[in-house]
Amino acid sequence: MGLVSEDVLSLIKREMETNPEQIIRMCDLAKQYNVSRKDLHYSFIRKYGISIRDYHSRMKFGLFNILMREKNGSLYKTSYDVALTLGFKSDSSLQNFIKKMTGLTFKQYLDYLKDFWSDH
Repeated sequence: MGLVSEDVLSLIKREMETNPEQIIRMCDLAKQYNVSRKDLHYSFIRKYGISIRDYHSRMKFGLFNILMREKNGSLYKTSYDVALTLGFKSDSSLQNFIKKMTGLTFKQYLDYLKDFWSDH
């Protein structure tokens, strides 16, 4: 198995951190950096201990939490606005993402966040 350079892996990681709302496709990354998808997948896991997809989901989830906190200050009018900002096509896509990340329904997670923020 060939290795993907540390520089390329760092660039990809930084891109996900900087723009978590962007859609990340492994085939596009592999083509952009002229490496195989398999090598990219395994090299990223070897270096960071997590897959590109999971790392990107974590970055997106972190941004979701920030945006929802700002929503309480009425920067965002609806969860649909937040969904679009995060690169989702619909509320239901965002809700499914939150369920996958937390195991809670969207409403349950929002209630949890409200309780958390009121205590801090």
